[in-house]
Amino acid sequence: MTNRSNPERVVRSAPSGRAGHEWGLNVYSEDNRAARNKIRQLPGSTLMAGGFYNHYDDPDEFWDEEPIEPKPRAPSGPPTVSETRTVGRPSSYNEPPAAASHSSASRNSVDKPSPTQRKNVPRADSDADRMARLGITPPPKSALVSVEVGSDLLPINISLSRGWKNSFAPHQYGQSIIDGYRYGLFVLGARMVESGALPPPTVPTLRDATPLLLKTRTIEEFRELYNLLFLSEPTTVHGPGLDESGRPALSVTATESKLISIDIDRNWADRIDVNFIAQDILGCCQKIRDRRPPPSRDAVLDKESNSELASRVLQHEQYLLQHG
Repeated sequence: MTNRSNPERVVRSAPSGRAGHEWGLNVYSEDNRAARNKIRQLPGSTLMAGGFYNHYDDPDEFWDEEPIEPKPRAPSGPPTVSETRTVGRPSSYNEPPAAASHSSASRNSVDKPSPTQRKNVPRADSDADRMARLGITPPPKSALVSVEVGSDLLPINISLSRGWKNSFAPHQYGQSIIDGYRYGLFVLGARMVESGALPPPTVPTLRDATPLLLKTRTIEEFRELYNLLFLSEPTTVHGPGLDESGRPALSVTATESKLISIDIDRNWADRIDVNFIAQDILGCCQKIRDRRPPPSRDAVLDKESNSELASRVLQHEQYLLQHG
């Protein structure tokens, strides 16, 4: 039988079975080899410049494309970030704003000034420096006791170190706090002098006191209030703790503008933490403050002069003496 596309080639009949399969592959390879050899002989053919070796076919055959080379596989292990699958979010999902990240180097460069910058930053004056600059010599005090004084000249904060009990005899507990209070008064005075501020008056004016005095109903009540407002008589208050005999273990004597003395029972103090002792003293000082009534104003009395207000107070006192 003659091949119509190639009259010179005679195709033999194909055997059957495995031999037929191998025969077909040989015929296919021979046809491809003959066709490519003819193309190589054509002028301008790209195959004459070479090609890529085909490892999967006849050794004499070249391909126009580079064969695919297998890539080495990564060792087995947990998947990396790039290998993990990203699940898409719905369009209604709002991505939270990313927090600003700063490297440790940038934080150090911002938070830590250079040695030159630290030299140029003025150091804040301590209370001791401030008093020395103003020529104020405060009384001595223990470093284990710190008392902050408020504008009403009573303590608003007391700090006792852990070694406070071991550094003083029991009968010196109260006096060590009084020494810290007196030092605190000098600190407060130095701050006010430097700032130009003035503390609020500890004695009320006649205009502030008249409405209070006119509300009294007995002569005893009138005199007690008058002494409280103008004479600043000392008052003793007690803390909540009790000694072994059931008596108050802590007593504070003060006026509305001055801390006078503190008495602390030794056995009670040995059982109580120093922070609770300081807290109970501050509670006693607050009781002293609460004794002073809040200021009261009257629209009618505000229109009167100070002499008219004084006359009203005297008349009210005479009335209580006669009818009280």
